[in-house]
Amino acid sequence: MICERGLARPHSLRNKLLVKPLHFKYTYFLFKGTYYYLGETMKKQWLVILIVWVIGGTAIHAEMRIWTDKKGNSIEAEFVKLFSGKVVLKTAAGKQIKVPQNGLSQKDLEYLKNAVPPKIDIEVNINTDSKNMNNKDYVSSINMKQEKIRGKVTITKKNRAPSCRKFVAYLYIFTKHQQSEEIKVVDTKTHAFSFEKHNTVKFEGSTISTHYYNKSYGSGYSSEYDNYGEEYEGYLVFIEDETGNIICTKSSRSLYESNISQIKKSKKNDHFDDDMNPLNRKNDKKRNR
Repeated sequence: MICERGLARPHSLRNKLLVKPLHFKYTYFLFKGTYYYLGETMKKQWLVILIVWVIGGTAIHAEMRIWTDKKGNSIEAEFVKLFSGKVVLKTAAGKQIKVPQNGLSQKDLEYLKNAVPPKIDIEVNINTDSKNMNNKDYVSSINMKQEKIRGKVTITKKNRAPSCRKFVAYLYIFTKHQQSEEIKVVDTKTHAFSFEKHNTVKFEGSTISTHYYNKSYGSGYSSEYDNYGEEYEGYLVFIEDETGNIICTKSSRSLYESNISQIKKSKKNDHFDDDMNPLNRKNDKKRNR
Protein backbone atom coordinates (compact mmCIF):
# COMPACT_ATOMS: atom_id res chain seq x y z
CA MET A 1 0.00 0.00 0.00
CA ILE A 2 1.07 3.61 -0.45
CA CYS A 3 2.34 5.04 2.81
CA GLU A 4 3.88 8.31 3.83
CA ARG A 5 7.36 7.04 2.89
CA GLY A 6 6.35 5.73 -0.50
CA LEU A 7 4.74 2.56 -1.90
CA ALA A 8 4.44 -0.89 -0.35
CA ARG A 9 2.89 -4.13 -1.46
CA PRO A 10 -0.86 -4.12 -2.20
CA HIS A 11 -3.21 -5.63 0.38
CA SER A 12 -0.55 -5.59 3.14
CA LEU A 13 -2.61 -3.27 5.34
CA ARG A 14 -5.77 -5.28 4.75
CA ASN A 15 -4.01 -8.54 5.65
CA LYS A 16 -2.68 -7.03 8.86
CA LEU A 17 -6.17 -5.97 9.85
CA LEU A 18 -7.66 -9.42 9.25
CA VAL A 19 -5.02 -11.56 11.00
CA LYS A 20 -4.03 -9.41 13.95
CA PRO A 21 -5.65 -10.71 17.17
CA LEU A 22 -7.85 -8.10 18.74
CA HIS A 23 -9.37 -8.15 22.20
CA PHE A 24 -11.63 -5.45 23.47
CA LYS A 25 -14.38 -4.71 25.93
CA TYR A 26 -17.10 -2.08 25.86
CA THR A 27 -15.98 -0.94 22.41
CA TYR A 28 -17.67 1.58 20.18
CA PHE A 29 -17.30 1.54 16.41
CA LEU A 30 -17.55 4.68 14.27
CA PHE A 31 -19.05 4.24 10.79
CA LYS A 32 -20.32 7.06 8.52
CA GLY A 33 -20.57 9.52 11.41
CA THR A 34 -22.46 7.15 13.78
CA TYR A 35 -21.10 5.30 16.81
CA TYR A 36 -22.18 1.65 17.17
CA TYR A 37 -21.83 -0.19 20.47
CA LEU A 38 -20.18 -3.61 19.98
CA GLY A 39 -20.88 -4.94 23.46
CA GLU A 40 -18.51 -6.91 25.66
CA THR A 41 -15.87 -9.38 24.50
CA MET A 42 -16.77 -10.73 21.05
CA LYS A 43 -15.45 -13.72 19.17
CA LYS A 44 -12.66 -13.06 16.70
CA GLN A 45 -14.74 -14.46 13.85
CA TRP A 46 -17.39 -11.81 14.29
CA LEU A 47 -14.77 -9.08 14.35
CA VAL A 48 -13.25 -10.36 11.09
CA ILE A 49 -16.70 -10.34 9.45
CA LEU A 50 -17.30 -6.78 10.65
CA ILE A 51 -13.94 -5.53 9.29
CA VAL A 52 -14.51 -7.21 5.93
CA TRP A 53 -17.97 -5.62 5.73
CA VAL A 54 -16.61 -2.16 6.51
CA ILE A 55 -13.68 -2.41 4.06
CA GLY A 56 -15.89 -3.89 1.38
CA GLY A 57 -18.56 -1.24 1.83
CA THR A 58 -16.00 1.53 1.59
CA ALA A 59 -14.15 0.03 -1.36
CA ILE A 60 -17.16 0.22 -3.64
CA HIS A 61 -17.20 4.00 -3.33
CA ALA A 62 -17.46 5.53 -6.80
CA GLU A 63 -14.17 7.42 -6.47
CA MET A 64 -12.05 4.47 -5.37
CA ARG A 65 -9.47 3.62 -8.05
CA ILE A 66 -6.08 2.01 -8.55
CA TRP A 67 -3.13 4.39 -8.28
CA THR A 68 0.26 3.37 -9.69
CA ASP A 69 3.68 4.94 -9.32
CA LYS A 70 6.44 4.99 -11.93
CA LYS A 71 8.01 1.86 -10.37
CA GLY A 72 4.82 -0.15 -10.90
CA ASN A 73 3.67 -0.24 -7.26
CA SER A 74 -0.07 0.26 -6.87
CA ILE A 75 -2.80 0.90 -4.32
CA GLU A 76 -6.57 1.23 -4.29
CA ALA A 77 -7.56 4.56 -2.78
CA GLU A 78 -9.75 7.63 -3.12
CA PHE A 79 -8.43 11.01 -4.18
CA VAL A 80 -8.80 13.70 -1.49
CA LYS A 81 -6.81 16.74 -2.59
CA LEU A 82 -3.61 18.04 -4.13
CA PHE A 83 -1.42 20.06 -1.77
CA SER A 84 2.13 21.40 -2.22
CA GLY A 85 3.03 18.86 -4.87
CA LYS A 86 1.64 15.97 -2.82
CA VAL A 87 -1.39 13.90 -3.77
CA VAL A 88 -3.46 13.09 -0.69
CA LEU A 89 -5.27 9.75 -0.93
CA LYS A 90 -7.61 7.91 1.41
CA THR A 91 -7.48 4.13 1.62
CA ALA A 92 -10.42 1.80 2.12
CA ALA A 93 -9.51 1.69 5.81
CA GLY A 94 -9.90 5.46 6.02
CA LYS A 95 -6.19 6.27 6.38
CA GLN A 96 -4.93 9.36 4.54
CA ILE A 97 -1.55 9.08 2.84
CA LYS A 98 0.57 11.47 0.79
CA VAL A 99 2.31 10.62 -2.49
CA PRO A 100 4.57 12.89 -4.59
CA GLN A 101 2.64 14.00 -7.65
CA ASN A 102 5.66 13.69 -9.94
CA GLY A 103 6.09 10.06 -8.85
CA LEU A 104 2.75 8.88 -10.24
CA SER A 105 2.10 7.22 -13.58
CA GLN A 106 1.02 9.18 -16.64
CA LYS A 107 -2.47 7.69 -16.38
CA ASP A 108 -2.84 9.02 -12.83
CA LEU A 109 -1.56 12.44 -13.84
CA GLU A 110 -4.19 12.56 -16.60
CA TYR A 111 -6.82 11.65 -14.00
CA LEU A 112 -5.67 14.51 -11.76
CA LYS A 113 -6.17 17.00 -14.59
CA ASN A 114 -9.88 16.29 -14.37
CA ALA A 115 -10.10 15.56 -10.64
CA VAL A 116 -8.38 18.70 -9.35
CA PRO A 117 -10.20 21.99 -9.96
CA PRO A 118 -7.81 24.74 -11.06
CA LYS A 119 -7.22 27.83 -8.96
CA ILE A 120 -9.39 30.47 -10.58
CA ASP A 121 -9.47 34.24 -10.27
CA ILE A 122 -12.55 36.19 -11.41
CA GLU A 123 -12.35 39.85 -12.37
CA VAL A 124 -15.59 41.73 -13.05
CA ASN A 125 -15.74 45.15 -14.68
CA ILE A 126 -19.14 46.87 -14.69
CA ASN A 127 -19.34 49.86 -17.02
CA THR A 128 -22.07 52.31 -16.02
CA ASP A 129 -22.28 55.26 -18.38
CA SER A 130 -24.69 57.88 -17.04
CA LYS A 131 -26.30 60.74 -18.93
CA ASN A 132 -28.38 63.50 -17.34
CA MET A 133 -31.54 64.50 -19.19
CA ASN A 134 -33.16 67.43 -17.36
CA ASN A 135 -36.67 68.77 -18.03
CA LYS A 136 -37.98 71.88 -16.24
CA ASP A 137 -41.39 73.56 -16.35
CA TYR A 138 -43.15 76.22 -14.27
CA VAL A 139 -44.54 73.73 -11.72
CA SER A 140 -41.90 71.10 -11.25
CA SER A 141 -38.34 70.18 -11.98
CA ILE A 142 -37.59 66.70 -13.33
CA ASN A 143 -34.05 65.37 -13.26
CA MET A 144 -33.77 62.24 -15.37
CA LYS A 145 -30.65 60.10 -15.54
CA GLN A 146 -30.16 57.47 -18.21
CA GLU A 147 -27.74 54.72 -17.31
CA LYS A 148 -26.16 52.17 -19.63
CA ILE A 149 -24.84 49.05 -17.90
CA ARG A 150 -22.52 46.42 -19.35
CA GLY A 151 -20.72 43.65 -17.49
CA LYS A 152 -17.35 42.26 -18.58
CA VAL A 153 -15.82 39.15 -16.95
CA THR A 154 -12.23 37.90 -17.06
CA ILE A 155 -11.49 34.41 -15.72
CA THR A 156 -7.86 33.42 -15.13
CA LYS A 157 -6.33 30.08 -14.14
CA LYS A 158 -3.69 30.91 -11.53
CA ASN A 159 -1.85 27.60 -11.15
CA ARG A 160 0.46 26.01 -13.71
CA ALA A 161 -1.04 22.52 -13.63
CA PRO A 162 -2.90 21.73 -16.88
CA SER A 163 -6.66 21.30 -16.75
CA CYS A 164 -8.92 19.52 -19.24
CA ARG A 165 -12.12 20.09 -17.29
CA LYS A 166 -15.16 21.84 -18.73
CA PHE A 167 -16.77 24.78 -16.92
CA VAL A 168 -19.72 27.13 -17.27
CA ALA A 169 -19.64 30.73 -16.03
CA TYR A 170 -22.82 32.63 -15.11
CA LEU A 171 -23.20 36.42 -15.04
CA TYR A 172 -26.18 38.23 -13.48
CA ILE A 173 -26.69 42.01 -13.42
CA PHE A 174 -29.18 43.60 -11.02
CA THR A 175 -30.93 46.96 -10.71
CA LYS A 176 -32.97 48.33 -7.82
CA HIS A 177 -36.29 50.17 -8.07
CA GLN A 178 -36.21 53.44 -6.14
CA GLN A 179 -39.74 53.25 -4.72
CA SER A 180 -40.43 49.55 -4.16
CA GLU A 181 -36.75 48.70 -3.46
CA GLU A 182 -37.25 45.53 -5.48
CA ILE A 183 -34.18 43.98 -7.11
CA LYS A 184 -34.53 43.15 -10.80
CA VAL A 185 -32.50 40.82 -13.01
CA VAL A 186 -31.74 42.98 -16.06
CA ASP A 187 -29.13 40.79 -17.75
CA THR A 188 -28.00 37.15 -17.67
CA LYS A 189 -25.18 35.50 -19.56
CA THR A 190 -23.72 31.98 -19.57
CA HIS A 191 -20.37 31.07 -21.07
CA ALA A 192 -18.96 27.53 -21.46
CA PHE A 193 -15.16 27.29 -21.43
CA SER A 194 -12.06 25.29 -20.55
CA PHE A 195 -8.37 26.03 -19.95
CA GLU A 196 -7.04 23.48 -22.44
CA LYS A 197 -5.61 26.13 -24.81
CA HIS A 198 -5.54 29.38 -22.82
CA ASN A 199 -5.21 30.35 -19.17
CA THR A 200 -7.47 33.40 -19.56
CA VAL A 201 -11.09 33.49 -20.71
CA LYS A 202 -13.16 36.64 -21.32
CA PHE A 203 -16.84 37.21 -21.99
CA GLU A 204 -19.35 40.03 -21.53
CA GLY A 205 -23.06 40.62 -21.19
CA SER A 206 -25.44 42.86 -23.11
CA THR A 207 -25.70 46.63 -22.82
CA ILE A 208 -28.71 47.47 -20.62
CA SER A 209 -30.36 50.92 -20.44
CA THR A 210 -32.16 52.08 -17.30
CA HIS A 211 -33.76 55.37 -16.25
CA TYR A 212 -33.90 57.12 -12.92
CA TYR A 213 -36.13 60.13 -12.22
CA ASN A 214 -36.02 62.72 -9.48
CA LYS A 215 -38.99 65.13 -9.46
CA SER A 216 -39.31 68.07 -7.06
CA TYR A 217 -42.37 70.26 -6.36
CA GLY A 218 -43.06 73.44 -4.44
CA SER A 219 -41.27 76.72 -3.87
CA GLY A 220 -39.33 78.46 -1.18
CA TYR A 221 -37.90 76.29 1.58
CA SER A 222 -40.55 73.53 1.41
CA SER A 223 -40.33 70.91 -1.31
CA GLU A 224 -41.58 67.41 -1.86
CA TYR A 225 -39.38 64.95 -3.73
CA ASP A 226 -40.47 61.98 -5.77
CA ASN A 227 -37.84 59.43 -6.84
CA TYR A 228 -38.72 56.63 -9.21
CA GLY A 229 -37.13 54.42 -11.85
CA GLU A 230 -34.24 52.02 -11.33
CA GLU A 231 -30.48 52.20 -10.94
CA TYR A 232 -27.63 49.70 -11.12
CA GLU A 233 -27.50 47.61 -7.92
CA GLY A 234 -24.87 44.90 -8.35
CA TYR A 235 -23.64 41.71 -10.01
CA LEU A 236 -23.07 38.01 -9.39
CA VAL A 237 -20.65 35.69 -11.20
CA PHE A 238 -20.19 32.01 -10.38
CA ILE A 239 -18.53 29.06 -12.10
CA GLU A 240 -19.73 25.45 -12.18
CA ASP A 241 -17.86 22.30 -13.20
CA GLU A 242 -19.26 19.43 -15.29
CA THR A 243 -21.10 17.97 -12.29
CA GLY A 244 -22.82 21.23 -11.38
CA ASN A 245 -20.63 21.96 -8.36
CA ILE A 246 -19.86 25.64 -7.81
CA ILE A 247 -16.09 26.07 -7.61
CA CYS A 248 -15.71 29.85 -7.63
CA THR A 249 -17.87 32.95 -7.05
CA LYS A 250 -17.59 36.72 -7.07
CA SER A 251 -20.24 39.33 -6.40
CA SER A 252 -20.85 42.89 -5.29
CA ARG A 253 -22.89 41.64 -2.30
CA SER A 254 -22.50 38.51 -0.18
CA LEU A 255 -26.31 38.30 -0.23
CA TYR A 256 -26.16 37.27 -3.88
CA GLU A 257 -23.68 34.48 -3.23
CA SER A 258 -25.79 33.06 -0.40
CA ASN A 259 -28.82 32.93 -2.72
CA ILE A 260 -27.23 31.43 -5.83
CA SER A 261 -29.76 28.58 -6.00
CA GLN A 262 -32.66 31.08 -6.16
CA ILE A 263 -30.91 33.38 -8.61
CA LYS A 264 -29.98 30.54 -10.95
CA LYS A 265 -33.67 29.71 -11.38
CA SER A 266 -34.47 33.27 -12.41
CA LYS A 267 -34.74 34.78 -15.88
CA LYS A 268 -34.20 38.24 -17.24
CA ASN A 269 -36.74 40.76 -15.79
CA ASP A 270 -37.51 38.56 -12.77
CA HIS A 271 -37.83 40.42 -9.45
CA PHE A 272 -36.67 39.78 -5.89
CA ASP A 273 -37.25 41.56 -2.61
CA ASP A 274 -34.32 43.06 -0.69
CA ASP A 275 -33.64 39.66 0.94
CA MET A 276 -33.50 37.98 -2.50
CA ASN A 277 -36.80 36.16 -2.12
CA PRO A 278 -38.47 35.69 -5.54
CA LEU A 279 -41.56 37.81 -6.10
CA ASN A 280 -44.76 36.67 -7.78
CA ARG A 281 -44.96 38.91 -10.81
CA LYS A 282 -48.64 38.07 -11.45
CA ASN A 283 -49.56 39.77 -8.21
CA ASP A 284 -47.21 42.65 -9.00
CA LYS A 285 -48.91 43.28 -12.34
CA LYS A 286 -52.26 43.57 -10.60
CA ARG A 287 -50.75 45.92 -8.01
CA ASN A 288 -49.22 48.17 -10.65
CA ARG A 289 -52.47 48.61 -12.63
